[in-house]
Amino acid sequence: MENDQHVLDVLTFSLSREGYDVIRATDGLDGLSLAEALSPSLIILDLQPPMDSAETCVCLREEGVGIPILVLAKEQSEKYYLECGADSCVIKPFPIKNLLTAIKDALLVAATIPVITTAVKPRPLGLGI
Repeated sequence: MENDQHVLDVLTFSLSREGYDVIRATDGLDGLSLAEALSPSLIILDLQPPMDSAETCVCLREEGVGIPILVLAKEQSEKYYLECGADSCVIKPFPIKNLLTAIKDALLVAATIPVITTAVKPRPLGLGI
């Protein structure tokens, strides 16, 4: 989820080139709906008000969404986003290789954590942005 169209285009291109399926959202409300409907493997947040990354992260966690959340953050706000429920942060500005490493790490951790569920539904191998 990214509200800057240029950044969203660059991220989509870079992640698609690495083989990820990218689901795009330009605001928190759209992102919440897409996350609940499509259950991507990972959510990347970089949103500004009215519904910023922190608020979106809190809403996702309150809704019981257990998908890993990675926030693109300024250095001084990393702790804040982790307290809001993010699993990790990539500090801006960053080289794309740092983002790719963080994505791979988050997906690896998510794959090793057992999930207890009462209903089984297929999950797309996507990446929520």
